[in-house]
Amino acid sequence: SRPLFNLNIQAKFDEFRSTASKSLNKNALIQNYIEAVTYVMSPVLDFVKTLHPQRTWEEMTPQFYLTFWSLSMSDLQVPEIAYKRRIEELELEMTQIDERKELTAAKKRKEKEKIHIIIDKLKEELFKQKEHVERVRARLDIEREHWFKNRNKTKAETITEFLQLCIFPRCLLSEIDALYCAHFIRVIHDLVTPNFSTIICYDRLFSHISYSLASCSETEAIRYGRFLHSLLD
Repeated sequence: SRPLFNLNIQAKFDEFRSTASKSLNKNALIQNYIEAVTYVMSPVLDFVKTLHPQRTWEEMTPQFYLTFWSLSMSDLQVPEIAYKRRIEELELEMTQIDERKELTAAKKRKEKEKIHIIIDKLKEELFKQKEHVERVRARLDIEREHWFKNRNKTKAETITEFLQLCIFPRCLLSEIDALYCAHFIRVIHDLVTPNFSTIICYDRLFSHISYSLASCSETEAIRYGRFLHSLLD
């Protein structure tokens, strides 16, 4: 499962860091992270290759398929605004403690310390999340060269395969998956991924809306609408 993959990758990454003979710079840490991903996901990649006929992988590679399905929104984007908003709320709460006359000086000090600990934890969590997203982005920047082969099929056929095997199944699972799918397409575009056409992708998505919704339940249709709306944000 996705959380288990992340836990195993993080554990292997921490192991690589702990065995380093000296302090590692950012590039070395990114390389260690990529090696950890390769170590953990290689057996999974072998399994993925058996999920579909060999012809499926003639254009879209198993590595891309695995990457898409194994990542989540927290791997691609940091909710920095939400973190900062919560920190500001806590800081305001801390300043208002002095106005609470029912509290003794010792109680006020204790309440402030508790809030300060929470703020420090949130700041640390935000910093670590930024580091993680940066490492994932560096990994994707390397992987993108091997996502789409462009051997026999046209870009339109490759996009159709991508939508059928990746986007359509996942964006209907939940609202967060719908947002993830939209953001992942933007990431593919921003990385200038070889043999991927964003124009064709958007054309297929918005030209066949009624067809795509025909077999959806009401809940799935709402999720698909959220996906399309997020693409246009």
